[in-house]
Amino acid sequence: NLFGNIFFKILGILPLILVALIFRLLKYNKVIGLTKFFRLHKIRFFQQNGEGNNLTEKIRFICGEIIDFFQKSPKTVFYSIILSCFGFVMRALQIIIFVRLLGEFIPFTNAILIRILILFSGLIPIPAMLGTYEGTSILAFQGVQLTAETGLSFTLMTRLIDFSFVFVGLLIIAYYLTHHVFRFIN
Repeated sequence: NLFGNIFFKILGILPLILVALIFRLLKYNKVIGLTKFFRLHKIRFFQQNGEGNNLTEKIRFICGEIIDFFQKSPKTVFYSIILSCFGFVMRALQIIIFVRLLGEFIPFTNAILIRILILFSGLIPIPAMLGTYEGTSILAFQGVQLTAETGLSFTLMTRLIDFSFVFVGLLIIAYYLTHHVFRFIN
């Protein structure tokens, strides 16, 4: 429908607008003005050495570091953007392959839409997105006229893949840790 189409296009363009706004604020040094407008400059925090700083000084330092990073290493930023886009497309292809294995059909645009909605569920500050990832996947799959069972099974399969990577990582860490411990003991 027209409303859904417009909504999802706005949803896709919104991150680009936010990134452009953030860089515009950084370029003209307006972030400090925002901290004074919201009265965040009155917030004080103490560092480990006991010195007290206000939030404005910390924000000024962080803004300078961000600008230096983008000015000094544009090649790294470009490769990072390319790799992120490639990873996003691969996750959308993962959705297509999984749904086809279940015997259903999904177009590439719907897979991208599902991926975008799942990414927005990551904005909720819950460790490992427990519950929100599953719920958003079910809603996203239902939004493109697939069943809730398809969304839940996709979520459980991706969780299984993620846990298997974590398990392999723990095995690698345990191997090297025991190797160094025995070498230290000997």
